[in-house]
Amino acid sequence: TGNIINRANGVGLQVDAGRTLALIGGNVSLEGGDLTAAGGRVELGAVAAPGVVGINPDLSGFRFSFPTDLTLSDISLTNGAFIDVRAGGGGSIAVNSRNLSLTRGSQLRAGIARGQGTDGAQAGDIDVNAQDTISIAELTGGLFSGIFNIVLPESTGNGGNINIKARSLTLTDDGVLSASTFGNGNAGNIFVQVDDSISLSNSSRFFSRVDPQATGKGGNIDIKARSLSLIDDSELTTTTFGRGSAGNIQVNVADALSINGSSSLEAITAGGLVSIDGGVSGNLSSISSLLLPTAEFEGVRQGGEINITARSLAVTNGAQIATTAAGQGNAGNIRVDATDDVSVLGNAAIQAISGSAGNAGNVTVNAGDRIILDGSSGIFSAVTQFGQFRGDGEGGDIKIAARSLSLTNGAQIGASSQGRGNAGNIQIDVADSLDASGKSFIQAFSNGEGNAGNITINAGDRVAFSGTGTRSDLSGIISSIEENTPRSDRRAGDINIKARSLFLSDGTLLETSARNSGNAGNIQLSLSDSVSISSGALLRAISSSPGNSGNISITAGGLVSVDGVGTDGEASLVINGLAPTTAFEGSRQGGDIKITARSLSITNQAQIGTSTFGQGNAGNIQVDIADDISIGAGSSLQALSVAKGNAGNITVTAGDRISLDGTGGIFTAVAQLEQFRGEGEGGDIKIAARSLSLTNGAELNTSNIVQGS
Repeated sequence: TGNIINRANGVGLQVDAGRTLALIGGNVSLEGGDLTAAGGRVELGAVAAPGVVGINPDLSGFRFSFPTDLTLSDISLTNGAFIDVRAGGGGSIAVNSRNLSLTRGSQLRAGIARGQGTDGAQAGDIDVNAQDTISIAELTGGLFSGIFNIVLPESTGNGGNINIKARSLTLTDDGVLSASTFGNGNAGNIFVQVDDSISLSNSSRFFSRVDPQATGKGGNIDIKARSLSLIDDSELTTTTFGRGSAGNIQVNVADALSINGSSSLEAITAGGLVSIDGGVSGNLSSISSLLLPTAEFEGVRQGGEINITARSLAVTNGAQIATTAAGQGNAGNIRVDATDDVSVLGNAAIQAISGSAGNAGNVTVNAGDRIILDGSSGIFSAVTQFGQFRGDGEGGDIKIAARSLSLTNGAQIGASSQGRGNAGNIQIDVADSLDASGKSFIQAFSNGEGNAGNITINAGDRVAFSGTGTRSDLSGIISSIEENTPRSDRRAGDINIKARSLFLSDGTLLETSARNSGNAGNIQLSLSDSVSISSGALLRAISSSPGNSGNISITAGGLVSVDGVGTDGEASLVINGLAPTTAFEGSRQGGDIKITARSLSITNQAQIGTSTFGQGNAGNIQVDIADDISIGAGSSLQALSVAKGNAGNITVTAGDRISLDGTGGIFTAVAQLEQFRGEGEGGDIKIAARSLSLTNGAELNTSNIVQGS
């Protein structure tokens, strides 16, 4: 079979509009030569051995079919060669070869031509079948080498698809596959199926884009391969700047997926390890779905979703998996399913963010084994502000399930809102343990106008948080509302923990709080065994707003222990309080503390108490213990008022002994503390037990050292 070489440039070889132009022979080479069939069909076939090629009638004239067992030869386009079938509709390209190369600004072009098309017009597809390798390389003279199916500016109609089958696919030096819309119509999809590897390097890209002046939906990108690598600023992205939703990306790789060096990808399904590494040089690698601002908007836009299924996933060194919406529209959801581990390390993040009128996405991370967050890394869903774009939507929920979860060295899980909407909820389910240390925390907060989310933790074994020894280094579990807004009905979220045991130590904080406006949430702890709050840890529900504080409920099958001080000298505390507030109208109420357990120990300056400062009544304390209660070494169980409100009542029931030893005891008091002067009524103390002992200066005391009764 003879070779075909075309060097005819300009329009080059051309047929009438809507007709077929075919080059079938041995090796086919376009060396700066062009082929044009506006709205028609271009067929390239390279045959290396005798065989039968089918010819089938077609509206454009005819099309060819190549048997799968036919030995094919090579096709190359170089030096700015192009095949162009763009028109007001129709126009398709088919390439069948052993190897295909597009280099030095050469292109396959289909789509809706500039200024052409009508409503409902449909561009044709580009089909490329290579028995071996497809290679696309080299930006030359401002022209990208690549395959394009585009709805061009000022045109109307839908773009066609790009369909690629090969053994391997390589894009380098700004190689491009693009199905996008710059006009009025939807972009087509990109389908790539290769038996071996796909490699993108040196700023190469697969992308589907909705341009700022376009109206239509972005296309999907669907990839199947044994392995996929993106290096040196390469991208797989779906993006909308215009009026329409971004497409999704689905990548199925049976073996390895590698992303590094400022490269980005959106959605993955992988059979092996997925590794996303920002690199030691500080480059940012990312998996991202972007919904970007548009000046003109009507209707609803939706950001693309991210779905990752893998054996294990590692996101490291500043890398990100992110969905983002700015301007208008909802950010997409993120879902990670790993049969083994998920690691997010070294200032890396998995996050769904909205700085738009729409909602932030939900984040779901499931791991068959461990989830590890370390080094200021985290999992986030946030409604925030990007420049002039302020988030007005709802925050997304975060759901995490694994055998175990660890947060170390400043790692975070956070659901937040800085806009008008509510922050999302956080739910964590671990079959074994949740461990956190070193300035790490889980937080649901709102410093906008909405509510903070709830935090729910279910663990088969322990939940353990240890800080640095000082409360100024934030660590722990927090649900809070922070900002002063006109909304008095705002509310911090509840914190609910179910586990075998709970450990809070070294200045860590478990808190639900309302500052400036709104109500604090409730804390409910259900432990089949024990609770330990030690070394300056703080469990607190507090309102420093005109609103109420929430209730604290602790239920344990074993010992509840509150003990000791931190390295900063702060005692371990369980506190439910009303803090001072400058803006106050009406009444507010402090929350109650209820403890039900087998035994209770409060030692070494630790305290359990309710209090009110400023205005409002303090909550009550109810303790129901099956066996013993021990309070000693300067510790206390107390209800205090240094406000216009009343102190709370204390009710203590023990099945066996109550022992008070040392300078501590059980107190209710109306008192004065610095500028705060109690003006309310003191609380009652009721005790029931088999025996009660007070030794070494211990006290059982109700007092009013200011006024009242």
